[in-house]
Amino acid sequence: MTVVGIVLVCHSAKLAEGVKELAAQVAAGALRIAVAGGLDRVPATGAADATLGTDAMLVLRAIEEVWSEDGVLVLMDLGSAVLSAEMALDLLPEERRGRVRLVAAPFVEGAVAAAVAASLGDPLERVADEAGAALGAKVAQLVPRQTDAGATPGATTPTQGPERPGAQPQAERPPAAGTTGPAEAIPPAGPALRLTIATRLGLHARPAALLVRTAAGFDADVTVADVTGGRGPVSARSLNAVATLGARFGDELLLRATGPQAEEALAAITRLAGDGFGEPGEARPTGPPGPEAGLRGAVATDEVTPLAAPPAPGTVLHGLPGSPGVAVAEAHRLRPAPVEVPDGRPGEPDAEWSALQRALDAARHEIGRARAAAAARAGEYDAAIFDAHLLFLEDAALLAPARAGVMEGGKSAARSWADAVAAAAAEWEALDDPYLRARAGDLRNVGDQVLRLLLGLS
Repeated sequence: MTVVGIVLVCHSAKLAEGVKELAAQVAAGALRIAVAGGLDRVPATGAADATLGTDAMLVLRAIEEVWSEDGVLVLMDLGSAVLSAEMALDLLPEERRGRVRLVAAPFVEGAVAAAVAASLGDPLERVADEAGAALGAKVAQLVPRQTDAGATPGATTPTQGPERPGAQPQAERPPAAGTTGPAEAIPPAGPALRLTIATRLGLHARPAALLVRTAAGFDADVTVADVTGGRGPVSARSLNAVATLGARFGDELLLRATGPQAEEALAAITRLAGDGFGEPGEARPTGPPGPEAGLRGAVATDEVTPLAAPPAPGTVLHGLPGSPGVAVAEAHRLRPAPVEVPDGRPGEPDAEWSALQRALDAARHEIGRARAAAAARAGEYDAAIFDAHLLFLEDAALLAPARAGVMEGGKSAARSWADAVAAAAAEWEALDDPYLRARAGDLRNVGDQVLRLLLGLS
């Protein structure tokens, strides 16, 4: 099997390690991947130094760590990372230089796409092409859908230029096997499969990667087209191509396969789709796609799901305890009352702002503890909701107007923060997507948590 090594060159050692972890999880296959982040390693422990920068010798050691006769792909973040990688290439023995490719690809997206391609055993050129085209999926999500069946925003935009003298520019290379084409290009032969995307967020990166790995596990050439969106067919071996289809909840996919294991491949994909492409149950709407299912971010219905019937007597309910002990009583849903901001003359602006900063830090500590407890009891997936809560505390859309209210508007810290949260929550509530609108409640809860700490109510 072809094994291509991957090197990530980044100014930040922590960022490089994080991208490596992300790429390895998405690829979920055998990988040779190494990082060259920061300026050095701490001699006593070997841990990454916090000093930002890049070092050609670290890049050279990383290339040697993942060396393969099948080649090594090097991705860089910016500036001196490119220079360090080029210098490391010059330091390699001459007979090895031709097997190393420096690719002008987006750092995070390129690493994920390259890792998936490498885990499938693709050759170096294909891995490089996948990395270079990695922005196509993001462009497809952010650019409005085209009515022209053959138009795929970003899918054919060259994102990779000449890396070294003698390298062929991306625009002159033949298109990769995953490049999208007109719908009528679907091969007429071979068994076919039609299925409807039933996951709320559509065929995003994680389920797309599962589809790619499933299709690649059989001796068959599988193509997939989004019939609803008029995109494809594309190779089911390409993460970029599958994700760039932009298939959303309610879209109908048409898959065809040829080769000795064509029927087995489609059967495996059918099972994968039946399992919701690996998405958790809450990401699978229970109702059929509504008339707006093809719109970006839309879901099946805007109605509130009715409560389920009470469980039968003797049914054991499993959950996470809120506190030690046992209580037997009628259950009531706790609805915290909103925090009332007191009227009164504010203090000095600097003191008010410092008080808000302390409340934000205290809230960050509380949320961090709640996240750790949830992760220990329920797992990382459920605990990840707290990551969004932590981001609220760092959001400039909240902090900037809150600071302006204190420093320029003559308001108290509590009033400025409450006004900023209310304005941001109103923007969430004005969105068309019910899933996104519901995030306004999360924001208000975090806002009230900060207010309680600021006012000494908790």
